[in-house]
Amino acid sequence: MSNLDILQSRYPSLLPDSVAAQIDNAAANVRIWRDYVVGNQYIYLTEKQRRALNIQTAPYRGFAANYMNMVVSMMSARLRISGFACNDAEWLADWTRRNNFDVLQAQLHDALLREGDAFLLLDYDQNNASCLRMAYAYDGKSGMIPLYEGYQLNVAIKVWEERGVIKSDIWESGVIHFTNRRNPGKYSGRSEISDVVSLQDALN
Repeated sequence: MSNLDILQSRYPSLLPDSVAAQIDNAAANVRIWRDYVVGNQYIYLTEKQRRALNIQTAPYRGFAANYMNMVVSMMSARLRISGFACNDAEWLADWTRRNNFDVLQAQLHDALLREGDAFLLLDYDQNNASCLRMAYAYDGKSGMIPLYEGYQLNVAIKVWEERGVIKSDIWESGVIHFTNRRNPGKYSGRSEISDVVSLQDALN
């Protein structure tokens, strides 16, 4: 059974076949976009080129003229959080420091632009103090699956693997779902590279 089949058996009312099909398609896109940003791309080589480079088997990765990371990194560098509204400035300063907010912000922006979705989870640390945790889009193995009723986030399923066992739990609150270029009626967003993957293929 695939991870998604296991999740459907656990949450049949939340994951009917129509919803599962959307999730599976979105997860496949996430895997492609992640691969392309790090340069893990298919290279189109002639037989003569393959022999000259001494490459034995397809796909011929590692020789890509990768421009995808540039798209994400340049856009991410331009994004900034402009400010917060809080009545207790001292508490806010301590909270952002404890949550390593500069690093969290950069991770969130990169993931959002790369994958179309990113998540912040409102949680508690070992000292029972409130904290933010970064979570990524579901890729077929692990990540967050947001489930909507119309435009309202209903629940989210967090999925991870532990010693070969698929674990999951339901978050009914405390999930902030950031989406990039999300189309009406879709639960997931779109990567900034989604429209240029074919151009990258042409370059390769």
